[in-house]
Amino acid sequence: MDDPIVRQLLPQFAVTLQKRVLGLREAVVTGDAPEACKIAHMIRGAAGSYGYPSVADVAGRVEIRASSGRDLAASLSDVDELATLAAAIRVAIGSL
Repeated sequence: MDDPIVRQLLPQFAVTLQKRVLGLREAVVTGDAPEACKIAHMIRGAAGSYGYPSVADVAGRVEIRASSGRDLAASLSDVDELATLAAAIRVAIGSL
């Protein structure tokens, strides 16, 4: 990250990302499609803004599934992937 302002904001992004992934997991498990859609959309936008396209892509898959009314439980593997990515981001940001 070359931008000092973005670099300063990254630790909070990492913390917020992990919290949102937890909220997304809860929404998916309980079948709350509107909440899952909202959280996935927030993750997608923030990840894209901070330069994490792989996170944005996975969140986008969850958002699409949640908004389409398809089997939301099928998103659990994507939520697991988001959790793994979020943990890796937090570790990487901690070493900056």
